[in-house]
Amino acid sequence: MNRETSTIRLAVFVSVGMVVALAGGCTANHQARRVQAEQHWNEVRGKIKLQLARQQFEHGLVDEAVSYLEESLGWDTKNVEAFMLLAECRLSQGRIQAAERAIEHAYELDSQNAKVLSVRAMIAERTKRFADALRDYRLAREIDDTEVSYLIAEAECLVEMGQADEALRLLETTKLYYDNNPSLLALSGEIALKLGDRDSAEQAFRAVLAAGHYTPVIAEEYALLAVRSHRFAEALTVLQPLFDKHGDQLAPSVIRAVAKCMLELNRPEAVKMTLRGVLKNNPDDYAAWILLAKAGIKSGDMGSARRGASNAERLAPSDPQTLLISAYVKLRQKNYVAASRALDKLIAQNDRDVLAHCLLGLVSLKTKDIDKARASYERALAIDPDCHWARTALQRLSAPTHVEPPIDAYGQKDRQSNDHNEVAMGMNIQ
Repeated sequence: MNRETSTIRLAVFVSVGMVVALAGGCTANHQARRVQAEQHWNEVRGKIKLQLARQQFEHGLVDEAVSYLEESLGWDTKNVEAFMLLAECRLSQGRIQAAERAIEHAYELDSQNAKVLSVRAMIAERTKRFADALRDYRLAREIDDTEVSYLIAEAECLVEMGQADEALRLLETTKLYYDNNPSLLALSGEIALKLGDRDSAEQAFRAVLAAGHYTPVIAEEYALLAVRSHRFAEALTVLQPLFDKHGDQLAPSVIRAVAKCMLELNRPEAVKMTLRGVLKNNPDDYAAWILLAKAGIKSGDMGSARRGASNAERLAPSDPQTLLISAYVKLRQKNYVAASRALDKLIAQNDRDVLAHCLLGLVSLKTKDIDKARASYERALAIDPDCHWARTALQRLSAPTHVEPPIDAYGQKDRQSNDHNEVAMGMNIQ
């Protein structure tokens, strides 16, 4: 009997132990699932806050974005994207050290994340640590070579480090891989322009515009290069829509380029209208006054010519353009002494100025100094054997009647000195 009782008691004890053990195991599993579920829920809440932060950041509400990010990181302390965005927000606020702390947290969590590396490099750029920035941009491009922005940023760092040639080579060797990306081509053009290679810059900008990537900056750069190459019709085709849309909001240099194209294309009245705003806002714009004077001469508006010449004399009395314009205006005013003085001064600066010699010849004729007139025309012809004005004048001076030659050749190019005088001075003077 005692043996049976002991056996029963043992069985009961074992059974109870198993039940307790099973109950304990169920409780542990339940607790683990509960912790896991809570962690998942926290991550979800963190992502929701991160999404709200992105929306605020995109709308320029940086402070609000930071508040949401702090909440997001409170729910999920290992969210790499939240740390990245927080770094960008701090950078926007000018809090560089806080930005560095945030991006280093992200880097510790994921050092092989190309976006983390790019933000880290961006912060290094802000603190002028271009070598560090270059290293991180290169690492980012090794991880994700499909993102052209990493390549562009790498090239920009090289330029900042004084290695513009290397930057240009980098872009040239990779542009085909990126299918001649317009942003990449635009940067190539800017760097080429910085290096003084206008032909390469113009080629790059032309490719950008041909790709339909039309931006005011690129259009302006390309048009200004076209103006320098004397392709005025092409330049005006690019600049006119910008001027019509933005008007006085454009840089004065761009507005002057528009006016210059109009002048070269024989639209002097349009030049005067174009320059009105520039001269009103900046009465010390020397180049604009010169253009106004030339437009006045070309259109026969001597009032505008005198106004432009007077202000040019005020701003740069010894500049060759000032002396030439002033001489012509003085000639029209029959102030031959002043005109001759300006031309003598101009020739003393540059004895190879064909137009100055021709104009001096005409002034000398007005004062009946035939010998000086002949000497001036002969000098002009010696400099440029194709100078039609000088040849015609000498032929007429050799005629018995000494017919006074007209101004009919202004604007020629002196091939020997390679000095281009931009615009015909104006109407024939009989």
